Amino acid sequence: MGGNIAAAQAYVADVTAPDERAGALGLVGASFSLGFIFGPAIGGALASETAVRAAAGLPIPATRFSLPAFGAAAMSLVALGVALVALDEPDRHRTTGARSTLVGDFATALRDPALRGLVLAFFLVSVAFAGVQVMFIPFVADASAYGFDASAAALLLTYVGVLGAVNQGVLVGHLAERFGSARLAVVGAGILLAALAALPFAPELGGLLPAFVPDGPAWLTRELVALLAVLGLLSFGNGLLNPSLATLVSASASGDRQGAAFGVTQGAGSLGRTVGPPVAAALYALVYWSPFVAGALVVLPVVALLVGIARDGEASGG
Repeated sequence: MGGNIAAAQAYVADVTAPDERAGALGLVGASFSLGFIFGPAIGGALASETAVRAAAGLPIPATRFSLPAFGAAAMSLVALGVALVALDEPDRHRTTGARSTLVGDFATALRDPALRGLVLAFFLVSVAFAGVQVMFIPFVADASAYGFDASAAALLLTYVGVLGAVNQGVLVGHLAERFGSARLAVVGAGILLAALAALPFAPELGGLLPAFVPDGPAWLTRELVALLAVLGLLSFGNGLLNPSLATLVSASASGDRQGAAFGVTQGAGSLGRTVGPPVAAALYALVYWSPFVAGALVVLPVVALLVGIARDGEASGG
């Protein structure tokens, strides 16, 4: 029941002008980044002993596992109410054509030269990014790398989420107006590739940095600075790439096919998020740096695809 992402993207595409679409889709991505920042904190609060004791008199099972789930359900109910009250149906793209199926939409998208490469790009980027997300925690927990506990790892992920919200909510719209979504997607994919390849070697890269002033904070090591820099690049590249890909999907689909096009690309992304984690875990068990380098290699054909799309757009004057 999580298909509302594609519906939200299609709605935004319907109610915004083409030259404003990258910024608007960036705001959608920024809202999800903010959700990933606040969601774990709210879930942790609801799972606390204090919250469980306070909910003991409610007519629901009150455990540290059930309360976060009920909290999420309550927030989804609020979101439903806001959507019913605040969102008007964008009539200008409604049609009375025959209904399509998921398999039919995928087949149509894969036959369409304008969408085929974007579907593949969504799949490959999701494989790479989801695999790295899963293996990031054991990497920073490894004593030979950083030896961080769960709290420190959570702070690092919060740092990435905050940067993602800023990148997608503030920077993407302005940069897309100046450079275009296709070129922005190329740059984002290239930065993401470099960051994925550099991530497992952040401790070694930190050793190359000049020593800090002796009276600086003890926790601010060169290795940590290098990791923060690489994570900043990772967030920046992903923040440029995802809204730009969504904008290219919108530009490649007709007005009455926006929902179907976003549904197919989000479906490809979901498939990538299913494949990426187990493959990355198997690679990590062999060599710790391999899932990150493999993720970079997976993004490489995405860069090539996007370069071709950018060139085609420039050749056609788009």
